[in-house]
Amino acid sequence: MPLFSIVVVSFNTKKQFLKTINSIKKQKFKNYEIIIVDGKSDDGTINEIKKIKNKKIKSIIEKDKGIYDAMNKGVTKSLGDWVIFLNSGDTFYNCDVLKKISLKKIKNYEILYGNTVINNDYFNYTIKAQNFTKTTFLMPFCHQSTVTKRKILLKSPFSLKYQIASDFEFFVKNFTKKVSFHNLNFVISKISSNGLSDKKRNIVYDENIKIITNYNPNFSLVIKLKINKILFFSKKWIKFLLPNSLNLYILKLKYNKNNQ
Repeated sequence: MPLFSIVVVSFNTKKQFLKTINSIKKQKFKNYEIIIVDGKSDDGTINEIKKIKNKKIKSIIEKDKGIYDAMNKGVTKSLGDWVIFLNSGDTFYNCDVLKKISLKKIKNYEILYGNTVINNDYFNYTIKAQNFTKTTFLMPFCHQSTVTKRKILLKSPFSLKYQIASDFEFFVKNFTKKVSFHNLNFVISKISSNGLSDKKRNIVYDENIKIITNYNPNFSLVIKLKINKILFFSKKWIKFLLPNSLNLYILKLKYNKNNQ
């Protein structure tokens, strides 16, 4: 049985899909399988999937009910002890990622997470993973930089009630169940900015409020979320009014300071 099952979700993202698959194939640690879940693309992605002749790679090509439905389907077909999710366009940070994870003492944990490099088309910056606590109200790490025991995902699949925040709901739910989390403290994945959660941040905040209210009915956390929502959109308007060069300069200052 493979140690890792890497679930790649795609839909009409041919170039990005190939980038992700090539990143996985470059891993020095080879005890893995790839499960491709495609929502019936019509841009040539399916042809690329059919070209792949590799026993390590399985595929599901059919309509789905969204990204979390696709992720759940990938889990049901997986055989690895651990599952990693990469969307089309996401890549491992380097060719040593799986090897580094495999060398860690991970048997006593059920959810692992690490840092993420973000590419915004102008430069790269690192988001350091934060620990999940009872006062967490926003995702403290990127789901592409998480490694989860398959048995946990089978027992507790992603909810289809939420459009964007089902990964947050999954982690909140398992944290309340005392599932063991562990910070790997190194970069796992590289992703692009302006993903779905960036483009629909309003929905993220609204769904997170529902999730916090359901699992951790803490009025102060809801207030913090609402304040964060107001601040986020206020900053967005300010950014809109500022020249792009100044926005980039501010962003560089922010993440250079955070990564020191």
